[in-house]
Amino acid sequence: MKIDDKTSHNSPSLRFPEFTGEWENTTLEECVDFLDGQRKPIKSDDRKGEKRLYPYYGASGIIDYIDEYIFDGDYILLSEDGANIIDRNYRVAFIANGKIWVNNHAHVLQPHKEMNINFLSEALERINYAIYNTGTTMPKLNQEICRKINLNVPSLSEQNKIGNLLYLLNERIATQNRLIDRLQSLMKGIRHRIINEAKGKIVCLCEVSDIYQPQTISSADLTETGYPVYGANGIIGHYTSYNHEAEQVCITCRGNTCGGVNYTKSKSWITGNAMVVNVDRYQNIVSKRYLYHYLSNCDFNSIISGSGQPQIVRAPLAKFKIILPTVMQQYKIAHCLDVIQNKINVNSNILNLLIRQKQYLLRKMFI
Repeated sequence: MKIDDKTSHNSPSLRFPEFTGEWENTTLEECVDFLDGQRKPIKSDDRKGEKRLYPYYGASGIIDYIDEYIFDGDYILLSEDGANIIDRNYRVAFIANGKIWVNNHAHVLQPHKEMNINFLSEALERINYAIYNTGTTMPKLNQEICRKINLNVPSLSEQNKIGNLLYLLNERIATQNRLIDRLQSLMKGIRHRIINEAKGKIVCLCEVSDIYQPQTISSADLTETGYPVYGANGIIGHYTSYNHEAEQVCITCRGNTCGGVNYTKSKSWITGNAMVVNVDRYQNIVSKRYLYHYLSNCDFNSIISGSGQPQIVRAPLAKFKIILPTVMQQYKIAHCLDVIQNKINVNSNILNLLIRQKQYLLRKMFI
């Protein structure tokens, strides 16, 4: 790799050393054929079959499998509509290979021979589609607008080199995700068995903990650095101060993730979207890590209320019953499960590093 200090010409700042010269400015319609006319949506009730061999694609990936296909080859699917076009929780541009069926929620793009499909899919994925959105109530990328999307592309040989690098990195990220999924599945199974076989005194949470909702801070007050802030979905940002010095066990008490359990870092701010189960005054009879693992294995559906927004309030949570073995046994259970949790954490950190590496390459190797 070489870093190019020149910024006046049409080329990226990071390139393979054998490549020089400017990239060509072009449009998407000059790089691909749009095959949208061949798409065909099928209602869910009609997607019944015996073999179910072929993937049925929608705006964000595979949504079903059916007995027939309408495309056979290598394609880039570009989301046509859906909130993900703006929210970007999933890929907007992704590769689909082989025999497939595509509904009318994804544009079907067949790259020209002088285009590398891996390079092009990453070039499309890094675009901010908010500027191309034509929807009002729902984000939408119509074909006419998509055809005019501006792209900068190098020679095919340079595309191949970049595309192959990013393909290998994507495969490594996918492998890391699969490893984490398996470890999480292992954790879930072992934790369920150990906790369900635990024997001890049955107590209500309020007998061994202080249960409360902390003060919420405005999202406008969040910062990029500082102390971690925990909301309904784990860490949501940072803040200049903290309201809990010690690590805490907390349960999401509002929203779609209601009932989720988090173990917070020390010196953190926990918002009112989480219910703190604070055992700092009861550590002679309760292991904080045991409580975290125990509650992570629990189903809180019986105490979740609210017709519009799901929520957990203090009163039923305070009466929620748990099993407390001896403190020594709690520590042993927690240690066993923490070994797996630490393995998950290490691999999650590796995944984050791989993702950051890819983000850096996308910024530096594309225009």
